[in-house]
Amino acid sequence: MNELLRALEDLNESAKNWLTQHGIEHDGQVWKGRGDSLSVRNLKKVYPDSSGNESFISRATYLSNLVIDELYPKNIRKGLHAFGQHMHLADPTRTGSDPLGSRKLFERLVLASRVLQNLQCGPEKIPALIKAAETNDALEGIDQDLAVELVQIREACLKGVASLAFLYELRRNGGIAHQPNPEKFAKAASHLGLPKTNWKRRDYLTLLEKVTESIIFAIRDLTG
Repeated sequence: MNELLRALEDLNESAKNWLTQHGIEHDGQVWKGRGDSLSVRNLKKVYPDSSGNESFISRATYLSNLVIDELYPKNIRKGLHAFGQHMHLADPTRTGSDPLGSRKLFERLVLASRVLQNLQCGPEKIPALIKAAETNDALEGIDQDLAVELVQIREACLKGVASLAFLYELRRNGGIAHQPNPEKFAKAASHLGLPKTNWKRRDYLTLLEKVTESIIFAIRDLTG
């Protein structure tokens, strides 16, 4: 737990440096959580080995509260606007498209940073490249080698932040905030390498490790 908190603090520092480096005015961090929050206090409670699914879902929900709910979309949007005024929208090349939620905004910031680093292109090229990476149809008309590289970058980013997607699916299908959907939740768990059911303390510790790894993955992309 302490390692995750350190990673989240490092993420803030990296993000603030990234925003400053790109000449973006910002009023604070991209993660606004606290190490003494209710979520952290509950996550640090004793977790008996004999605990079952309910304890796992409860702990994972507190983890989601700590990481996903405490993302600060205002500064993430500012970071994305360094590449274009529509980068916070589902279609970064079209005005009027639906806006992204905080998790998707964060994922796109990581993806945009990686595309910028790997392709060494100008920021003005990023919206079209992001659309191409996220939408197979947009790959038509792009150089084949570039299309392959964009797909590889996108897949690496999805794998790198997969645990954050799982925390989101937990909120939608785990039965805490919405009507439970065991089939979809089991599928999300298996995608992360967790059992589909009968979760134990060791599975929560695996999840905690994977979430920490996702934050460190984002830090590497933002620091270059």
